[in-house]
Amino acid sequence: MINLSEKHNLFIKSALCFFAIALLCTKNSFSQTLTDTIQHNKNAVIEEFTAVHCSFCPAGHRLLDSIINENPGRIISVAMHPANAPNNYTVPYSGSPDFRRSYLNAFFTMPFIHDSIRFFPGAFINRRQWSLHKREQFSNKWRQFTQVILNEQSPVNIGIAATYDAGSSQLSVDVEVYYTDNVSSTFTLYLFLSEDSLVAEQNNGGVGYIHNHVFRESLTQQWGDTIAVQANKRTIVTKHYTFNNSSSQYNISRCHLSACVRSAVNEEMVTGNTIKCNNIIVSVEDQFPKSSVFKVFPNPTTGFVVVDRNEKNTSNKSYNIEVVDITGKVLYTKKQFATDKINILDLTFLNKGIYLFRLSCDNIMLESKKFIKE
Repeated sequence: MINLSEKHNLFIKSALCFFAIALLCTKNSFSQTLTDTIQHNKNAVIEEFTAVHCSFCPAGHRLLDSIINENPGRIISVAMHPANAPNNYTVPYSGSPDFRRSYLNAFFTMPFIHDSIRFFPGAFINRRQWSLHKREQFSNKWRQFTQVILNEQSPVNIGIAATYDAGSSQLSVDVEVYYTDNVSSTFTLYLFLSEDSLVAEQNNGGVGYIHNHVFRESLTQQWGDTIAVQANKRTIVTKHYTFNNSSSQYNISRCHLSACVRSAVNEEMVTGNTIKCNNIIVSVEDQFPKSSVFKVFPNPTTGFVVVDRNEKNTSNKSYNIEVVDITGKVLYTKKQFATDKINILDLTFLNKGIYLFRLSCDNIMLESKKFIKE
């Protein structure tokens, strides 16, 4: 006669055997996971040149926010404070943080920006030359040119996923570019980190003015990282990036990651995508061991997964398991009792993509792990 413990072990062994066979069948079949394969219209990439000593810039900020609100999920916005601005326009007021970044200087340099002048507030709308030699646009053109871009079809889709380990201050980012059309020109990839809710004195805005979309870092080269010289429809390109936030100490929960694809032929931003970072923070509280709290396998999975809690992390309390998508939306929850070391979850209902497992106890997040549903 088989006792209950033996039945449990036999069930686990059978499940693991099934998972191993499934993994062998799927490990060599790669497909897109961060974005879909449907051809979409372009998103608008608005790179705003702004300055703290500019009296018209607050009006530009309000205009940009209204364009973002009118087109949810379609606007990639970066507020740029170049260090080479004339007349010390971007030099901070005494006691205010410095938003200047020398990386932006190449974009704010003639003749790339304009034929004869530079101005604030100005903006690139997908870096297109909307008239001869005029890439930077006055704010009265931003909404009009944005709508033109939004009505054009894009030859690529972009997906982003990220995790942030607060303990090591390490930001890890995966970017996926899926070609929805044949492309015969070189495309490069940008990955920008921007931050919201920064307080700094602003001309015509006061001492406690709040700045949003402020460019912080580029995780890619000056003119982007080459992803393909030419590519056929259904080509998938993936890139992985890391950023150590130890010295900068940006508030990652207030940051955005924006990925944009540039055409090296005409310098235009083809399209872009952005994600908020407020739902990707991963941390392990001090009262728990620094070793991994739980394991998830197989990964990638076609649907069923095993969640194996580390026996060293003993407690008489129940644990909560959550599955969230890359936007932070909770899609699945399950309680794991203290006596349960292993749980088998049926996640066949999930669409293909990247997700996070989160394990918590008493509303304290213990650990988060990324997994792929194929």
